[in-house]
Order: sequence, then structure tokens, then C-alpha cells
Amino acid sequence: AVLSVNPDLLIFVEGVQTFNGVSGWWGGNLMGVGQYPVQLSVANRVVYSAHDYATSVAQQSWFSDPTFPNNMPGVWDKYWGYIFTQNIAPVWVGEFGTTLQSTVDQKWRAALVSYLRPTSTYGGDSFHWTFWSWNPNSGDTGGILKDDWQTVDTV
Repeated sequence: AVLSVNPDLLIFVEGVQTFNGVSGWWGGNLMGVGQYPVQLSVANRVVYSAHDYATSVAQQSWFSDPTFPNNMPGVWDKYWGYIFTQNIAPVWVGEFGTTLQSTVDQKWRAALVSYLRPTSTYGGDSFHWTFWSWNPNSGDTGGILKDDWQTVDTV
């Protein structure tokens, strides 16, 4: 209906938490796209949006994997990265964040930033993203601003 009014708009589709009994982050599981892609009346207008977080939000099994953080690209590929790398559709990581209080979170964030950057592996293109959040009072992720609500946390 929206595209019938303006066929130039993009339609963002967020992930779910669980698909076929496999759970991940709320909003971060896009495993079903390969089998059940969203089909719109106008081609090339779907952007899939994933969420991904560190242990400051919740513990996940991949954080305690002995190969962590080297296992993370495989985790991301499984849940949402394959959509982009297989050229199914663009992927916008609509939320990712951490307080960076633990070494695990710091390693996770460094691995994710590296994964999201443009590489020759993906034809020089890159994922797109939004950090969660701008405001400092997100209890489990903190924010880009420090507690004074004015100073940017450059870390």
C-alpha cells in the first residue's frame, strides 16, 4: 500500500527473536529471510534490519565459545549477514550497543565494527548501521553521549 503511493520509498523489515527453534537477540534473527523473503510490489525496496548486542545486554552462548571473538563472523552470517553477503538485500544493523565495561564486550564491539566495514570480500560495499543509543541513560548499553548529555564518549 505504501509503495503504491510512493514507489521510491524503502521498506525496513526487522528481524525476530526465534526462527525454527533457533533464538538470538530480539529483532536480530533474520534466518527466515532465505526461505521466506519479503516480496513487495516494487523490486529492490526491502532493507532488512538486525539488532546485535554484547554481554552488557544479555549473555549468549557464542560469548563463551572458546574461539570467541573469532566465532562472531559465523554467528552474524548465520543470523543476518548472509542476506547481504549473498546479495539478497541490503542489511541495516538498526541497533548495536554495549557499555564496554567488560573485556568480552570490548572484543565483541571491535569484531562487529570490523565485520561491518567495507571489505573486498563483499565487493567493496558495506553493511549500514545505527549505534544504540545516542542518549547516555540506556541502562544496558549506555550511549554515545556521556552522562552530562553533551560530551561525546569518543571510546
